Amino acid sequence: MPRSRRERHGCQLFINDYWHLAIEEDCDFIALGQEDLAAANVKRIRKAGKANRRQRSHHCIILTRSSRA
Repeated sequence: MPRSRRERHGCQLFINDYWHLAIEEDCDFIALGQEDLAAANVKRIRKAGKANRRQRSHHCIILTRSSRA
């Protein structure tokens, strides 16, 4: 779903593990398990604006985009 449509309906897109797809779809959140994070291209994720904040849980790290003004 395009970002404009998600914003119009008050939705956010959360993608687990597939960081390539998360960048392509301009998602709001990426959840990466420890194994996935080790294999992910964190520089590319940051360049796409998807790793501005990290939230740790017991099983994964959630990377979030910056809020848009």
